[in-house]
Amino acid sequence: MSTALQKQNQKILRGLMSIPANKKCADCGEPVASNVDVTHGIFVCAACSGIHREFGDRVKSVSMAQFTQDELNILQSQNNDTFNDKWLANFNSATDRGISPSSNDNQRRAYLIAKYQEKRWFSGNAS
Repeated sequence: MSTALQKQNQKILRGLMSIPANKKCADCGEPVASNVDVTHGIFVCAACSGIHREFGDRVKSVSMAQFTQDELNILQSQNNDTFNDKWLANFNSATDRGISPSSNDNQRRAYLIAKYQEKRWFSGNAS
C-alpha cells in the first residue's frame, strides 16, 4: 500500500472515530474504543477486543494497524449504534444483563457469547 493511500485511509479512519457512536466500545460502552473488530465493522475497547480475538474475529489497533479499503468500506457502512440496532434489537434491559467498562472478563465473555455466537438478541429486520 502506498504512503499516500495509507495517509488517506488514516484520515478516513480518524473521521470514523470522531463519530460519537464510534468513540465508545460497541459492547461495554468504554469511552475509549481503541480497536476495530473488522469482522463486524465496529469499534471496541481493549478488554472486549481480546474476547473478540478468542472468537476468531479479526481485530486491529486503530493506532498501529493499516486498514484496507474493504475494511474501511465496512466501517463506513454503519456505526456502533446502527450495528447494535440489529445485534441488540431483542435485548430487554429488564430481563437481560449487559456489561459495563467495569465488568470482569467472565461477565464480558458470557455477554459476548450471547451477543455474537448465540445471536440471542439479533434481528436482521431492525433498521
